[in-house]
Amino acid sequence: MQERRRARLLRDEIYDVTAWSLPLMFNVDTDTCGKAVSAKTIQLNATDKLVGSVANLDADVAYLVPWGDMASVHFLTQALQQGLIVKSADKAFILDSKQAFPAGSLIVETRRNGEDLAAKVQQIAADTGAVVTGVDSSWVINGPSFGSGDVVDMPALNIAMAWDEPVSSLSAGNSRFVIEQQLNYPVTAIRTDKLGSGNLAHYQVLILPSGRYGQAFSKAALDNIKQWISNGGVLITFGDATAFAASANASLLDVKRELAVTDKEKSKTTTSNQVKGQLLTDKQALLDASVDAKQQPDYVAGILANIEVDQEHWLTAGVNPNVVAMVTGRNIYTPITLTSGKNLAWFAGKESLLASGYLWEENTKQLAYKPFLIVQPQGNGMVIGYTQEPTTRAYLDGLNIMLANTIFRAAAHAQPLR
Repeated sequence: MQERRRARLLRDEIYDVTAWSLPLMFNVDTDTCGKAVSAKTIQLNATDKLVGSVANLDADVAYLVPWGDMASVHFLTQALQQGLIVKSADKAFILDSKQAFPAGSLIVETRRNGEDLAAKVQQIAADTGAVVTGVDSSWVINGPSFGSGDVVDMPALNIAMAWDEPVSSLSAGNSRFVIEQQLNYPVTAIRTDKLGSGNLAHYQVLILPSGRYGQAFSKAALDNIKQWISNGGVLITFGDATAFAASANASLLDVKRELAVTDKEKSKTTTSNQVKGQLLTDKQALLDASVDAKQQPDYVAGILANIEVDQEHWLTAGVNPNVVAMVTGRNIYTPITLTSGKNLAWFAGKESLLASGYLWEENTKQLAYKPFLIVQPQGNGMVIGYTQEPTTRAYLDGLNIMLANTIFRAAAHAQPLR
């Protein structure tokens, strides 16, 4: 039915609910079976707290928290708000005790924090459910040492978010909820018309939720934001805000939106008022001739897509090699070149791209291996673009580690002017 409507150039009637799948959106591994099974189970309630722990509470050197789950994110955000100095390793490392820690793991050193550190770490672990290991030696047999250049301080951030017109109220609300309620870190909402003229030096991160920003910023306003980025700010764009960042007007991201791939040759203009003649032999030829030669890819109501993630970059530390994201709309982007930046996550190949829902064959082919997450350094700061929204309806929990990285680890790698 929907393919027939599409062939007649009619809008589809697909609603994105057809793609929803909690295990996929939460990035949880599942198995299927053809019959009922019996197994020992325990009942969990919504009010049950994740149980944290601290091994070797009287550690001499540091407390380590493996990165990669929400408990570790909550440990970081609570520790920062309590004034603790927290470091994070860009790469995985192994201690001389043979204990292995993944990339992104947190390091809270005793020498840089107060005498009441042990009590604070114990309380934060209890509050967040984080698993913490105290260590009496910093000797590393593989990977970066605690004092390496591949270990960065995680700053206590001030995060600003564009608010009010022309920002999508849904995107802004979803994004603020995810950061404040799921990552447990405060956000300052600033009306968009104040961002261009205001002094942004107080903020290390600025988030543009999806929205129609085409006429929102004057050249002077854009110059103000670009100067802030160059001074060490991190600009993060979601969905349609990324389309704005990539536009010629903004020139914040060195990527372009693609037109639809088509093998249909259009008549070429011979004069300003006339074109070469063509023969139409049936109704389908009429429909084909009705399509703009510069049309955009077909609109996607909403599907879940498989995303492959670069495992070698500091911005994706602790993120699973494969995650799932929601795709809506018609925006498909060219990859960024290495001279400008880095493609950090991209859509899987056409055979495995679709995780759930229904996707047009042409979109499947064109979306394959196109970027989902892009970073472009600019001066002392950077621009990070999500080509789709990672916070849609606040139910894509499987992307929260990636989001936390693009906020906190990005700011840790920026070089703000002092």
